[in-house]
Amino acid sequence: KELIGKRPSKELFERAAQMEMERAKPLEHNKYKVELGKRAIVRALKMAAG
Repeated sequence: KELIGKRPSKELFERAAQMEMERAKPLEHNKYKVELGKRAIVRALKMAAG
């Protein structure tokens, strides 16, 4: 819903990724994967937006 009706932008994609990963519960040795997940979401959204 964060993306609907809004102009694609890096900032919008970063906000959407943050919202999507807010409830992620990393384990002790994989906390870095939350950041990787956010980056993957942003990258995928950029690709989808063209």
